[in-house]
Amino acid sequence: MSESGKRKAKRKYEEEHRAFLPEWEELYFFTERNGKPLCLICQNALSHFKASNLERHFTSLHDNVARDFPKGSELRKHKRLVCRSLMYGNYEVALNQLQNVGLCRKNRSTQSAAALLAGSLEAVLVPCERVQALLVDPRHNTRFPHAFAVLVDLVRRRNALHELYLGFTPVLLRNGPSFALYLCLKDSTAEQLPKIVQQNAFLAGAFSGGVASFLTGIVFYPINTIKMNMQAQIEGEHLGFLTTTRLVASRGIGHLYAGLGAHCMGSVLSWAIFQGLYQLLKNR
Repeated sequence: MSESGKRKAKRKYEEEHRAFLPEWEELYFFTERNGKPLCLICQNALSHFKASNLERHFTSLHDNVARDFPKGSELRKHKRLVCRSLMYGNYEVALNQLQNVGLCRKNRSTQSAAALLAGSLEAVLVPCERVQALLVDPRHNTRFPHAFAVLVDLVRRRNALHELYLGFTPVLLRNGPSFALYLCLKDSTAEQLPKIVQQNAFLAGAFSGGVASFLTGIVFYPINTIKMNMQAQIEGEHLGFLTTTRLVASRGIGHLYAGLGAHCMGSVLSWAIFQGLYQLLKNR
Protein backbone atom coordinates (compact mmCIF):
# COMPACT_ATOMS: atom_id res chain seq x y z
CA MET A 1 0.00 0.00 0.00
CA SER A 2 1.29 3.44 -0.91
CA GLU A 3 2.09 6.08 1.71
CA SER A 4 -0.95 8.16 0.72
CA GLY A 5 -3.17 5.07 0.99
CA LYS A 6 -1.87 4.35 4.47
CA ARG A 7 -2.57 7.93 5.53
CA LYS A 8 -6.12 7.71 4.16
CA ALA A 9 -6.71 4.39 5.92
CA LYS A 10 -5.35 5.79 9.18
CA ARG A 11 -7.51 8.89 8.83
CA LYS A 12 -10.61 6.80 8.16
CA TYR A 13 -9.87 4.61 11.18
CA GLU A 14 -9.40 7.63 13.43
CA GLU A 15 -12.64 9.17 12.23
CA GLU A 16 -14.55 5.99 12.93
CA HIS A 17 -13.09 5.64 16.44
CA ARG A 18 -13.05 9.23 17.66
CA ALA A 19 -13.91 9.84 21.29
CA PHE A 20 -14.94 13.01 23.06
CA LEU A 21 -11.97 14.91 24.49
CA PRO A 22 -12.47 16.69 27.85
CA GLU A 23 -10.60 19.81 26.67
CA TRP A 24 -13.30 20.47 24.05
CA GLU A 25 -15.60 21.65 26.82
CA GLU A 26 -13.16 24.43 27.72
CA LEU A 27 -12.31 25.26 24.11
CA TYR A 28 -15.67 25.02 22.37
CA PHE A 29 -18.32 24.69 25.14
CA PHE A 30 -19.25 21.15 24.12
CA THR A 31 -19.99 18.10 26.23
CA GLU A 32 -20.89 14.51 25.42
CA ARG A 33 -24.53 13.45 25.49
CA ASN A 34 -25.93 10.15 24.17
CA GLY A 35 -22.77 9.48 22.16
CA LYS A 36 -22.80 12.86 20.40
CA PRO A 37 -21.13 16.25 21.03
CA LEU A 38 -23.71 18.63 22.52
CA CYS A 39 -23.29 22.41 22.58
CA LEU A 40 -23.71 23.78 26.09
CA ILE A 41 -24.81 27.16 24.74
CA CYS A 42 -27.51 26.38 22.16
CA GLN A 43 -28.09 22.68 23.01
CA ASN A 44 -27.59 21.59 19.40
CA ALA A 45 -25.98 18.18 18.88
CA LEU A 46 -23.44 17.52 16.12
CA SER A 47 -22.93 14.22 14.39
CA HIS A 48 -19.22 13.49 14.94
CA PHE A 49 -16.51 14.00 17.52
CA LYS A 50 -14.40 16.17 15.25
CA ALA A 51 -12.56 19.20 16.62
CA SER A 52 -12.85 21.20 13.41
CA ASN A 53 -16.63 20.78 13.36
CA LEU A 54 -16.94 21.83 16.99
CA GLU A 55 -14.68 24.83 16.45
CA ARG A 56 -16.60 25.92 13.34
CA HIS A 57 -19.89 25.72 15.23
CA PHE A 58 -18.50 27.69 18.19
CA THR A 59 -16.82 30.46 16.21
CA SER A 60 -19.64 30.93 13.68
CA LEU A 61 -22.64 30.79 16.01
CA HIS A 62 -21.21 31.88 19.36
CA ASP A 63 -18.51 34.37 18.45
CA ASN A 64 -19.77 36.68 21.19
CA VAL A 65 -18.90 34.06 23.80
CA ALA A 66 -15.43 33.63 22.32
CA ARG A 67 -14.98 37.40 22.41
CA ASP A 68 -16.48 38.18 25.84
CA PHE A 69 -15.06 35.14 27.66
CA PRO A 70 -11.35 34.75 26.75
CA LYS A 71 -9.66 31.36 26.93
CA GLY A 72 -8.22 30.53 30.34
CA SER A 73 -10.07 33.37 32.11
CA GLU A 74 -12.17 33.00 35.24
CA LEU A 75 -15.08 34.51 33.33
CA ARG A 76 -14.94 31.69 30.80
CA LYS A 77 -14.78 29.09 33.57
CA HIS A 78 -17.81 30.57 35.33
CA LYS A 79 -19.73 30.82 32.06
CA ARG A 80 -19.09 27.14 31.37
CA LEU A 81 -20.16 26.12 34.88
CA VAL A 82 -23.35 28.13 34.57
CA CYS A 83 -24.12 26.44 31.25
CA ARG A 84 -23.66 23.01 32.76
CA SER A 85 -25.68 23.75 35.88
CA LEU A 86 -28.55 25.25 33.87
CA MET A 87 -28.70 22.27 31.56
CA TYR A 88 -28.07 19.33 33.87
CA GLY A 89 -28.27 20.33 37.53
CA ASN A 90 -28.48 17.37 39.88
CA TYR A 91 -28.67 14.99 36.93
CA GLU A 92 -25.16 15.87 35.81
CA VAL A 93 -23.84 15.57 39.36
CA ALA A 94 -25.38 12.11 39.72
CA LEU A 95 -24.07 11.07 36.29
CA ASN A 96 -20.55 12.13 37.22
CA GLN A 97 -20.72 10.17 40.48
CA LEU A 98 -21.82 7.03 38.65
CA GLN A 99 -18.99 7.50 36.16
CA ASN A 100 -16.53 7.79 39.05
CA VAL A 101 -17.51 4.32 40.27
CA GLY A 102 -16.79 2.81 36.86
CA LEU A 103 -20.11 3.03 34.99
CA CYS A 104 -20.24 4.25 31.40
CA ARG A 105 -22.00 7.62 31.20
CA LYS A 106 -23.06 6.94 27.59
CA ASN A 107 -25.03 3.86 28.62
CA ARG A 108 -28.79 4.42 28.71
CA SER A 109 -29.13 2.47 31.95
CA THR A 110 -26.50 4.70 33.62
CA GLN A 111 -28.32 7.82 32.44
CA SER A 112 -31.62 6.43 33.72
CA ALA A 113 -30.04 5.68 37.10
CA ALA A 114 -28.67 9.23 37.28
CA ALA A 115 -32.10 10.64 36.41
CA LEU A 116 -33.66 8.41 39.07
CA LEU A 117 -31.25 9.72 41.70
CA ALA A 118 -31.62 13.34 40.61
CA GLY A 119 -35.41 13.16 40.61
CA SER A 120 -35.48 11.46 43.99
CA LEU A 121 -33.45 14.31 45.51
CA GLU A 122 -36.39 16.62 44.85
CA ALA A 123 -38.41 14.67 47.41
CA VAL A 124 -36.88 16.94 50.06
CA LEU A 125 -39.31 19.59 48.77
CA VAL A 126 -42.36 17.58 49.85
CA PRO A 127 -43.36 20.27 52.41
CA CYS A 128 -43.94 22.69 49.51
CA GLU A 129 -46.32 20.22 47.86
CA ARG A 130 -48.02 19.59 51.20
CA VAL A 131 -48.73 23.31 51.58
CA GLN A 132 -49.98 23.51 47.99
CA ALA A 133 -52.35 20.55 48.48
CA LEU A 134 -53.95 22.18 51.54
CA LEU A 135 -54.30 25.55 49.81
CA VAL A 136 -56.06 24.19 46.71
CA ASP A 137 -58.47 22.00 48.71
CA PRO A 138 -61.73 24.01 49.06
CA ARG A 139 -62.37 22.47 52.49
CA HIS A 140 -59.52 24.53 53.94
CA ASN A 141 -60.06 27.86 52.15
CA THR A 142 -61.37 29.71 55.20
CA ARG A 143 -58.83 28.17 57.53
CA PHE A 144 -55.72 28.84 55.46
CA PRO A 145 -55.78 32.17 53.59
CA HIS A 146 -52.14 31.89 52.47
CA ALA A 147 -49.10 29.58 52.46
CA PHE A 148 -47.55 31.05 55.60
CA ALA A 149 -50.67 30.20 57.60
CA VAL A 150 -50.39 26.57 56.48
CA LEU A 151 -46.71 26.38 57.43
CA VAL A 152 -47.35 27.86 60.87
CA ASP A 153 -50.14 25.38 61.52
CA LEU A 154 -48.07 22.37 60.46
CA VAL A 155 -44.91 23.41 62.32
CA ARG A 156 -46.84 23.97 65.56
CA ARG A 157 -48.18 20.42 65.58
CA ARG A 158 -46.69 17.81 67.88
CA ASN A 159 -45.48 15.62 65.01
CA ALA A 160 -44.49 18.53 62.78
CA LEU A 161 -41.95 16.60 60.68
CA HIS A 162 -44.48 13.90 59.85
CA GLU A 163 -47.07 16.54 58.97
CA LEU A 164 -44.68 18.39 56.68
CA TYR A 165 -43.54 15.24 54.88
CA LEU A 166 -46.93 13.59 54.53
CA GLY A 167 -47.02 12.12 51.02
CA PHE A 168 -43.29 11.46 50.86
CA THR A 169 -43.77 7.91 49.50
CA PRO A 170 -45.81 8.83 46.38
CA VAL A 171 -43.52 11.79 45.67
CA LEU A 172 -40.51 9.47 45.82
CA LEU A 173 -42.23 6.96 43.53
CA ARG A 174 -43.19 9.73 41.12
CA ASN A 175 -40.18 12.06 40.89
CA GLY A 176 -37.31 9.67 40.18
CA PRO A 177 -38.98 7.33 37.66
CA SER A 178 -40.87 10.15 35.94
CA PHE A 179 -37.68 12.17 35.44
CA ALA A 180 -35.91 9.12 33.98
CA LEU A 181 -38.83 8.52 31.60
CA TYR A 182 -39.01 12.21 30.73
CA LEU A 183 -35.35 12.41 29.67
CA CYS A 184 -35.67 9.25 27.59
CA LEU A 185 -38.78 10.54 25.81
CA LYS A 186 -37.32 14.00 25.36
CA ASP A 187 -34.15 12.70 23.69
CA SER A 188 -36.10 10.27 21.52
CA THR A 189 -38.52 12.97 20.41
CA ALA A 190 -35.71 15.43 19.64
CA GLU A 191 -34.01 12.88 17.40
CA GLN A 192 -37.19 12.41 15.34
CA LEU A 193 -37.84 16.10 14.70
CA PRO A 194 -37.43 17.46 11.13
CA LYS A 195 -34.10 19.12 10.40
CA ILE A 196 -35.70 22.53 10.04
CA VAL A 197 -37.07 22.28 13.60
CA GLN A 198 -33.81 20.93 15.01
CA GLN A 199 -32.00 23.99 13.68
CA ASN A 200 -34.08 26.18 16.00
CA ALA A 201 -32.99 25.26 19.52
CA PHE A 202 -35.97 27.01 21.10
CA LEU A 203 -38.58 25.20 18.99
CA ALA A 204 -36.81 21.84 19.26
CA GLY A 205 -36.44 22.06 23.03
CA ALA A 206 -39.96 23.36 23.60
CA PHE A 207 -41.58 20.72 21.38
CA SER A 208 -39.58 17.72 22.62
CA GLY A 209 -39.88 18.86 26.24
CA GLY A 210 -43.62 19.46 25.93
CA VAL A 211 -44.27 16.09 24.29
CA ALA A 212 -42.15 14.26 26.86
CA SER A 213 -43.84 16.08 29.73
CA PHE A 214 -47.30 15.33 28.30
CA LEU A 215 -46.63 11.59 27.97
CA THR A 216 -44.89 11.36 31.34
CA GLY A 217 -47.80 13.16 32.97
CA ILE A 218 -50.28 10.62 31.61
CA VAL A 219 -48.23 7.72 33.01
CA PHE A 220 -47.61 9.15 36.48
CA TYR A 221 -50.71 11.27 37.02
CA PRO A 222 -52.52 8.60 39.12
CA ILE A 223 -49.66 8.71 41.65
CA ASN A 224 -50.06 12.48 41.78
CA THR A 225 -53.79 12.07 42.49
CA ILE A 226 -53.03 9.70 45.35
CA LYS A 227 -50.47 12.15 46.73
CA MET A 228 -52.96 15.03 46.63
CA ASN A 229 -55.55 12.96 48.49
CA MET A 230 -53.01 12.09 51.18
CA GLN A 231 -51.71 15.62 51.59
CA ALA A 232 -55.15 17.22 51.71
CA GLN A 233 -55.77 15.59 55.12
CA ILE A 234 -55.28 17.86 58.10
CA GLU A 235 -57.44 16.47 60.90
CA GLY A 236 -57.78 12.96 62.28
CA GLU A 237 -55.69 9.92 61.47
CA HIS A 238 -53.71 10.16 58.26
CA LEU A 239 -54.18 7.38 55.74
CA GLY A 240 -51.07 5.65 54.42
CA PHE A 241 -50.07 5.29 50.79
CA LEU A 242 -51.54 1.81 50.22
CA THR A 243 -54.79 2.62 52.00
CA THR A 244 -55.21 5.85 50.03
CA THR A 245 -54.41 4.02 46.79
CA ARG A 246 -57.14 1.46 47.41
CA LEU A 247 -59.60 4.18 48.39
CA VAL A 248 -58.93 6.32 45.31
CA ALA A 249 -58.87 3.35 42.94
CA SER A 250 -62.26 2.17 44.25
CA ARG A 251 -63.83 5.40 42.93
CA GLY A 252 -62.94 4.50 39.35
CA ILE A 253 -60.30 5.42 36.79
CA GLY A 254 -61.99 8.73 36.10
CA HIS A 255 -61.15 9.90 39.61
CA LEU A 256 -57.52 8.82 39.20
CA TYR A 257 -57.19 11.04 36.13
CA ALA A 258 -59.32 13.96 37.33
CA GLY A 259 -57.65 17.22 36.26
CA LEU A 260 -55.29 15.59 33.76
CA GLY A 261 -56.24 17.96 30.93
CA ALA A 262 -55.34 21.08 32.89
CA HIS A 263 -52.15 19.46 34.10
CA CYS A 264 -51.03 18.59 30.55
CA MET A 265 -51.84 22.07 29.22
CA GLY A 266 -49.85 23.67 32.00
CA SER A 267 -46.98 21.25 31.49
CA VAL A 268 -46.60 21.99 27.77
CA LEU A 269 -46.83 25.73 28.37
CA SER A 270 -44.34 25.70 31.25
CA TRP A 271 -41.76 23.81 29.19
CA ALA A 272 -42.08 26.32 26.34
CA ILE A 273 -41.54 29.20 28.80
CA PHE A 274 -38.67 27.37 30.49
CA GLN A 275 -36.92 26.76 27.18
CA GLY A 276 -37.34 30.37 26.12
CA LEU A 277 -35.81 31.67 29.35
CA TYR A 278 -33.13 29.02 29.16
CA GLN A 279 -32.04 30.15 25.69
CA LEU A 280 -32.11 33.80 26.78
CA LEU A 281 -29.74 33.10 29.67
CA LYS A 282 -27.48 30.79 27.67
CA ASN A 283 -26.83 33.25 24.86
CA ARG A 284 -26.12 36.31 26.98
